[in-house]
Amino acid sequence: GWLHHLFWRDAASAVDSKPLDYGWLSCSVYWNESVRSPAGHVGGNTLCEEEHHEAKGETMNFISLFLAIIAGGVGAGLRYASTAILPAKKDGFPLAIFAVNAVGSLLVGLLTALMANALLAPEAGFVLIAGFCGGLTTMSTFAVESIERLRAGHWMQAGLNIVGSTAVGLLAVGAGYLLGGGPLG
Repeated sequence: GWLHHLFWRDAASAVDSKPLDYGWLSCSVYWNESVRSPAGHVGGNTLCEEEHHEAKGETMNFISLFLAIIAGGVGAGLRYASTAILPAKKDGFPLAIFAVNAVGSLLVGLLTALMANALLAPEAGFVLIAGFCGGLTTMSTFAVESIERLRAGHWMQAGLNIVGSTAVGLLAVGAGYLLGGGPLG
């Protein structure tokens, strides 16, 4: 069905594939394109101008966008649950946010590799990376927790959080990429 086609593709079907048509749900979102409205306003994305973009294979359908919103909610819910299970004390290390950022980074690396190997459809990558992983991970909470520790004079926890989160995040993306068989060259 359509959900299977949205999420999984084999390498043979990924070559020269065209976006699937889901009727009125196929209004497309186009990425990396500036669009000027008749009033002169510039926007980053447009909706429902399918003919030009479908020919170039640059569409993201409405179902993908809707699923990304749902997946983002699931990711945010899991992040909230992690902070409820492992609440951060003002003078301690923010373990829950550190952990969700590391797990999210690992997943982003893995999913990116699967897309690079044409084993995961770009639409599914969008849903899972921008949606789920975007909801799960949090740069803003990481920054606030680091600043709170600095303000309280807990320099060691703040430094460990800043350096550790950055290093572990980068290493986790790399590990996920390697686990997914991402091309190295």
